[in-house]
Formats: sequence, structure tokens, C-alpha cells
Amino acid sequence: MKAKSSGAVKLSVNVSAPLGARLRRVAFEERLSESSIVEIALELLFARTTEATLGKFLRDHGASLRRT
Repeated sequence: MKAKSSGAVKLSVNVSAPLGARLRRVAFEERLSESSIVEIALELLFARTTEATLGKFLRDHGASLRRT
């Protein structure tokens, strides 16, 4: 699977401090961009489930509406 660079959309998201630290560490150690890691992780997540079951899967794993 190859990440696409054209037609990119800039997103701003909040993640837990440990998750953010892990993302930065992996990006640094593997010489990858944080955005490419996130993009590929999301593509893999979306490929493993249908949209019909994605919401339940995410809520079962702690997802919710967040307002900061």
C-alpha cells in the first residue's frame, strides 16, 4: 500500500500524551513522517472493517465525541 501525497487534507487531532510520544519516537527512529504513519494506520484500520461496524468497533475501544 502506497500513501498518496496529492490531494492531501490537513487535519488537527488530539491524542493522549503517551500515544503522541510513541508516534514521535517511531517517526524519528524509523525516519518517517508522523503524518505518513497516521495515514497508513488509518488506511489499514478502514480496510479491516466495514463502515457499518466501524462505529461500534471504535466506541468499544474508547472513541467518543471530544470537545477541547
